[in-house]
Amino acid sequence: MGCDISKLAHTAYSAKHCSRQARRHARGGGYASSVRPDAWEPFARYIRLARKHLELHKAVASVDARWYEEMLTVARAEGWDRPQFESLLKEGLDREPYSYQTYSMALEYLLPKWHGDLIEIENFA
Repeated sequence: MGCDISKLAHTAYSAKHCSRQARRHARGGGYASSVRPDAWEPFARYIRLARKHLELHKAVASVDARWYEEMLTVARAEGWDRPQFESLLKEGLDREPYSYQTYSMALEYLLPKWHGDLIEIENFA
């Protein structure tokens, strides 16, 4: 049992660290048009690292809703298409239907600055 907890903690830390590095040090939090051209490659690299960590430990870590929170962050950053994103969202909500963060990540994906618009946010809510 200690091994599973250790893997979960490592995965959560690694994915969170990579996605934070991508946002803070590479891309920033603004619209894509405000990102310096040289910042895209480090951003993509950190997001790939986060995805790799998450996928590597999914069997153990996805029992925790935070795995889905981080994977949905990766999906948004990688620009997953709507069916692929919704499949992951459904999987996460089927596992933990009351996860505030899972819903929050879905709403972020639907923001106009990412992949949606206000009508889609209203329909989702």
